[in-house]
This record gives sequence, structure tokens and C-alpha cells, in this order.
Amino acid sequence: MKNDVAARYAGRVLPMALLFILTAALIIAGASPAAQKEKKKKKDNAPAADSAHPLIPMSDEQQIDYLLSEVLGAWQVGDIESMQQVRMDRANTYIKVNGTVAWACYQWDFGALVDGQPSTSQGQTTLVLEKRNNHWVIVHNHTSLVQMSQPATPASAPTQQQPPAKPAGS
Repeated sequence: MKNDVAARYAGRVLPMALLFILTAALIIAGASPAAQKEKKKKKDNAPAADSAHPLIPMSDEQQIDYLLSEVLGAWQVGDIESMQQVRMDRANTYIKVNGTVAWACYQWDFGALVDGQPSTSQGQTTLVLEKRNNHWVIVHNHTSLVQMSQPATPASAPTQQQPPAKPAGS
């Protein structure tokens, strides 16, 4: 009878002990330096999704267009406390690349609340860029404000007319 109990006990404990040992071995193997090194290798080989190494390759013109969007986006985020509801729109963009040098021109429209007062301006920008270490860098920026036209005097406004001058001697 003692042998039957011992046999049943051993029959239950032995598979549980083997399962425990196998689980412990897998945990230790996963935490080993070799496994961590392999995991790091996989992580290092994953493509980086930044502007220097996009997931989808971009032409030089597309890289410059993306750079312009980032620069103008920074204006909208801005850290100037006196400006709120900042909007900077870009239109009519033209980009020309010649080797490692490029230029871009565009028109822009700016609007914001500055110290609580609405402020708008329009202008045009021309940039000269150079490709350095596979990155486009702005090396020159020329920005001009476009003069906003003054409202014309309405036609119905009364005009001040001078009476005709009297001839001398009358």
C-alpha cells in the first residue's frame, strides 16, 4: 500500500517538477546576455522613422518640402507667450535642386492674436539650401513682407472742394 501511494505521488510530482525546471530554464535563457544581445540586434536593425531616415524614401524635393513644413509648423507651436492662435500657411511653393545646392520660394500668410489683438501679414520667402551629411540645411533666408493695400476712400464720401479762386482785380 505504501508503494502504491509513493508511486502515485511520484507520478504526480515528477511531471510537475519537470515542468517547473523547463519553465525556469526558459526564463533564464530569455534573460541571458546572449538573448538580450540578439534582442538588441533586432532592435538596432529596425528602420528609424525620422526625417533623416524615413520609412519611405523621399526625393530631394520632397525632403526640402518636408523641412519647410517642419519649420513653419514650429511657428504654429511656438513658445512666445504673447502670441496665441498662430496660423502660418504656405502656398505656391517652388523647389529647384541642382546637386547638393537647392533653392525654394513660397508665399506665406500669417495670422495670430498678439497681446490679445488680431495680427496678420503676408509675404514671400526665398531659401537657399545645401545638402550636408545627407541632410538639407538652410544656408540663406530672404523673407519680404507684402504691403497690404490701404482701403480706398469710398466713392460716396463727401470730398472737400475748394471754391474757385477769384481772378485778381475783380
